[in-house]
Amino acid sequence: MATKEQLPAYTATPQPGLTPADGGDDALLPQYTFPTKFKIKGHLTLLNAFSNLKTEVEELGSVSIRDMPEDREKRWAWFVGLAAERFDLWARSLQSKDALQPLEDVLPPLDVLMVWHSYMLNPRWYTEDSQRILACKPLVDLGQVLGKELPHLPALLDSSPSEARVTTFYTRVGVPFDPFQAASVSLTKKISCPKCRASIVVPYMNDSGSGYLQANFSASCPAPSECPLITKETLCARKLAENLSRQGMGPDSYPPGTLFTESRAADQKAGMELLKKMRQKYKVKTKSQTTQDESTANEDLCLNILEGANFKLDEIRGHIGRCKLTMTGSPFYPTSLIYFVRSCAIFY
Repeated sequence: MATKEQLPAYTATPQPGLTPADGGDDALLPQYTFPTKFKIKGHLTLLNAFSNLKTEVEELGSVSIRDMPEDREKRWAWFVGLAAERFDLWARSLQSKDALQPLEDVLPPLDVLMVWHSYMLNPRWYTEDSQRILACKPLVDLGQVLGKELPHLPALLDSSPSEARVTTFYTRVGVPFDPFQAASVSLTKKISCPKCRASIVVPYMNDSGSGYLQANFSASCPAPSECPLITKETLCARKLAENLSRQGMGPDSYPPGTLFTESRAADQKAGMELLKKMRQKYKVKTKSQTTQDESTANEDLCLNILEGANFKLDEIRGHIGRCKLTMTGSPFYPTSLIYFVRSCAIFY
């Protein structure tokens, strides 16, 4: 971890939408309180629970779960991929009132908690997303509760989940609370074509190795229009093009990767200039915005960027040059997610 990165806040939540113009650089930085020995114990208990979960997954050889890889390493990667999908569904379902509920009733399953924890291990992105993406606010607010309740986490993890906790998760996410039960029914994922936005249901795993959670993922768009083969690269290119085509006054109008850098003000200015040049290059007019919180992706500009780059991520990056937006399209930025979540397989 770089020495200049800020650790996730346990005692204060940055306000989404805050920019340097609203209160200077210091207003953007989270506060950090040195953890007590009780919080350290809670955190160590959490890490131990993750380690035990990994061991349990690797030793599932005698358990029959559809599409589960036989290889131990691939099995863990498959499990983590499903956990990331569950985290996405859960995080999007959170409401502002959840931070006011008892933690034992709203804490997600251990596999989802593991992905959330790995997200927090990226303090720069976790903090930036909490300010740039308004949909992340309930997640960050609940994270504050989790931090305060760390001393009580060992007892919570050692006990069976409450009925309210299990029911709330199932009602919102639509899959069983238990990750192994969920794995047996989580077989497909709905995605959108990067070009025409047609909905497509793809398998997570298949015998040809082209499932969504596999290295050689690919799918064809069923629409009659001439759409490119759908791969992780084209999905990632779509995500980056959407980020480059956002316009309006909302906090997410700032390009990703520009709020927390060593030269924040300069990077934000360069990022906004880049968006302006993109609109000028592709001759796309800016639509009028009516509220300060509005920010939307211009679909015409997004498609122009994609088609101009042949739906190739590297070609879009070539237009960006040295801009720090290039991190947005890295392999660790899952294209189906609105936030920056690295694969927790590299941490545990």
